[in-house]
Amino acid sequence: NQVNLFSQYTRIRFLDAATRVNSFNQTTSGVGWLGIFADGKAAIFGNYFMGTERDPEGRADGAKTFDGVRIGGQYSLMQNIDLFAVASAQAGKYERQNAAFLTKRGDDQSDLVLGGTWRFAKDWSLRPQLVHSRNTSNIPIYAFKRTEVSFTVRRDFN
Repeated sequence: NQVNLFSQYTRIRFLDAATRVNSFNQTTSGVGWLGIFADGKAAIFGNYFMGTERDPEGRADGAKTFDGVRIGGQYSLMQNIDLFAVASAQAGKYERQNAAFLTKRGDDQSDLVLGGTWRFAKDWSLRPQLVHSRNTSNIPIYAFKRTEVSFTVRRDFN
């Protein structure tokens, strides 16, 4: 078993003059737990996180506070193949009334990630991954569903 605390600070900047107003500074902090099964083939984890997004350029919805949970697991199917799954949910509330929609924005986002890692040669791996995201919002233009498929080839240098 492992318990961890984490914190991250990120600056996101939009360079185009028309979208620069959407720039933000994000701080995320949380606590997590990881458990590894006795046989060493499987692990599960969960964490709770919360944070803020400050709007240095005066974004239409203002600053944002958010919190969420993430749970997941990994299983070693064979010595060179691991499978993993992660589910997460996040709720966000904005501080300023959006002038175009006359309401304060609220979003709820959920994500499901399924994938695997295949170590096909020494220091090489292939990681196929499927990510499905859904964002609901009380302001319709911010609602979306997205599905991403990716394949990552990785070379480790030891």
